[in-house]
Amino acid sequence: MVQIVNQRFFDKEIPLPITKTAKNTVQSLGEAILPWKYIAGRKAQNQLMNYCAKNLPNDVHILDVGHNIGEVVQATTGGLRTLKNNLDKSVE
Repeated sequence: MVQIVNQRFFDKEIPLPITKTAKNTVQSLGEAILPWKYIAGRKAQNQLMNYCAKNLPNDVHILDVGHNIGEVVQATTGGLRTLKNNLDKSVE
C-alpha cells in the first residue's frame, strides 16, 4: 500500500527498509514518554526524512511525504489485522 500511495512522489519504488523503518516512528504519547521508544522513534524518523530529502524532486515538501509514508504504514497495518481477525465476516 505504501508503494502505491507514495510512488507518485518519488517516481520510483520506495525501498522496503524505508517502509519498515516508518513502522518504528513514534506513534503515540505513550511511546514518546518511554525513553527507549522515543530514541528508536527519533532514529527511524531521521532515517525516513533523510531518504525523502535525498530522493524527492525539489518541488515536493519532505514533511508531507515523510508523514504520509508513516501514516500509510500505520493505517494499513491496523486494517489488515482487523481483516485477518474477521475472515469469516462479510466486508459489508
